[in-house]
Amino acid sequence: MKEYRNLREKFPFPVYGIDIKNWDELESVSVDSTNFVILLLADYSAKSADEISEIAVSLIDKGLKYICCWGKECGQGHTAFDIGNILWEERNNKKIHIPSTWHDEPLQEAIWYCLYLATPDDEYWSSCSTLVINIANEASSTQVDSFLSDVNLLESVLENT
Repeated sequence: MKEYRNLREKFPFPVYGIDIKNWDELESVSVDSTNFVILLLADYSAKSADEISEIAVSLIDKGLKYICCWGKECGQGHTAFDIGNILWEERNNKKIHIPSTWHDEPLQEAIWYCLYLATPDDEYWSSCSTLVINIANEASSTQVDSFLSDVNLLESVLENT
């Protein structure tokens, strides 16, 4: 896990880049904050919708407040996270809305969205982090590191697209 301290001045939450080898490692990811936003870079066809929904339930238990899905079949991942939100509500007899989005645009646009627009409800701001989690994709990992290390590069690339 890498914290991008250079972003502290620009964004309200600590931002971390996390590389994991497979979906099974996702539930064991931990950060110091009580609540978190995730941009999840993954191949969503590698897991069944039911499995992703159960992962969503587990992540909501741990403090997930917003999920952005990017990668192969990310629309299906988005739907599975929405179903996980419903399952969590049914199992806990509570209402909680976990916003979810899917991004089939270039990675830099998904990163920009996550940093600038994917924010949790105000009540969670003081204890929130943003996690960019990459599952088994070295090329994405390199891009994430470049864009999070230099947000001006991210903004420059977006201006030129």
